[in-house]
Amino acid sequence: MPFHFGKYSLFELNHLATQLNALNFDGESKFVGAYTLLHRDMTLQKAINITYNIQNNNHIDYSPARDVTELAEFYLENDLIPEVKALPDPSYQWVLTHTDYQKLGTEIKNRENGVFISAGYVIMDELDDLYDGTFPMPEPAPHTLALCIGYRNNPYGDKRTTLTLPATQEDFDQLLTYFEVTDLRELSCYGLDSCVPMLDPMDVCMEDMATFNQLAQSLARFREQGTLPIYKALLDAIPVISITTAHQICKFVDQFTLVDDVRDSAEYGKRLCESLMPDELIHCVDTARYGNMIAQENGVSITQYGTLVPKDNVPLLDKIAQDNKPKPMTFGGMSF
Repeated sequence: MPFHFGKYSLFELNHLATQLNALNFDGESKFVGAYTLLHRDMTLQKAINITYNIQNNNHIDYSPARDVTELAEFYLENDLIPEVKALPDPSYQWVLTHTDYQKLGTEIKNRENGVFISAGYVIMDELDDLYDGTFPMPEPAPHTLALCIGYRNNPYGDKRTTLTLPATQEDFDQLLTYFEVTDLRELSCYGLDSCVPMLDPMDVCMEDMATFNQLAQSLARFREQGTLPIYKALLDAIPVISITTAHQICKFVDQFTLVDDVRDSAEYGKRLCESLMPDELIHCVDTARYGNMIAQENGVSITQYGTLVPKDNVPLLDKIAQDNKPKPMTFGGMSF
């Protein structure tokens, strides 16, 4: 669903995302229903307050009925209509066979001011004011990479544990002991959590564990040096992310600078124009086209993390291609 909150704090929006991520299916359905009922005057704060109410009281209710007919059937089957519930069984059965379910469901919906969503039916009482605008500030993940490890094909149940990288040989030995196996290839990774979000969807093969561990060591170093944003921008500048390229581009981090407040070609072109012409003429220039052209000439990559500028004017993809070329064989000081 679209969120039109106007001006908002990015941290507060992140807090809403955290609250939504904690909801189960019923909770998500309740949120969608409540949001639909309140959408005319919805704000970010009210959206967060909905999640608080879902977690702390019963002011929002969800049922799986998807139309008025199913709604009437659901209410009758679950004795939710007091007038009918009090009837003796013969009379109750007579009512069931003579009820216009569509009309009854419509009456129930109108009386309760409920709403149908794709997953079912939601009703809502007046919500409590539970959100006062304060929330915990997000903390960076203490690890660079964390893997959810379990048995391959899960033959021994749902036994899993978390392996934090970079890991030592002792950590790997403890992992083998925990699962009572002798080889990491007997295990499988069921999830990846990273300080670099773009790495999270990447498939993890246990055969690549040494490479993942080396990558984690590099990420820890970048974080300590303050160059992790450059690495994120490098990842954003390549079309396909694999463990090979994710590890490979670590060697290029110190070959780029990052202008973190220029994140589209129009802004890049505008910055270039500011040194070439008076401000009153810049609006006459197609700064997006100009910025895109100059970026290509200078090997610049414009990413969601900022503008990557190579110190030697060699584009990132050219660096990767050059690095992937087979190295010449040498024998007796001669290259072949």
